[in-house]
Amino acid sequence: MDSMKKPGVVIPAAGSSQRMGTSKAFLPFNGGKTFLGHLLEVYHDFGCGKAVVVANGHDKAAMEKDPCIIANARLVENQHPELGRFYSIQLGVKCLTGREGVFIQNIDNPFVDIPLLGLLTEGLTGFDFALPEYKSRKGHPLLLSDRIRHDLLYEKDTFLNLRDFLKRYRGAAIAVEDPLVRANINRPEDYLKHFGRPAYEMTRRR
Repeated sequence: MDSMKKPGVVIPAAGSSQRMGTSKAFLPFNGGKTFLGHLLEVYHDFGCGKAVVVANGHDKAAMEKDPCIIANARLVENQHPELGRFYSIQLGVKCLTGREGVFIQNIDNPFVDIPLLGLLTEGLTGFDFALPEYKSRKGHPLLLSDRIRHDLLYEKDTFLNLRDFLKRYRGAAIAVEDPLVRANINRPEDYLKHFGRPAYEMTRRR
């Protein structure tokens, strides 16, 4: 990867969040930020060239009302969220240009910081993808090389599991000491466990 060019980032967030009961993109993080707002800030501060958020129509309409989101990301509507996460990633990758890699950042794992992104970027050298690993267990986010970014565009099987797709390539697992790389905030109890409080507005959807 060109050391002067930072990867882009795709944030697939088109799911219905049925287990959570509300859109995970708008869950409160710390410091008055939402999950999505925090993620966009971290990737912007890291120097990512472009951020693409793939959302369902309902959530995209809400995101368009937030000037901070509009200023830091391109919003793409997934009109067929039933096709799954892989299809959302394809939609996001299509919006990226150039020959840089791309981070795939799950909306339900907001615990990302600049040092972690730097480790993955450095660790990608000589590999097709890189991801963090805590105690031999894989975590998030995932950094894909330009080669994989290109191949994603031409993959016809939109129902593929990304993990299965990556079996074709050579990956680097970067050992880290932070267990939060494995966190997934999918249910109210997950949020309570990691933040020590219930999420506000949990009883109503946006």
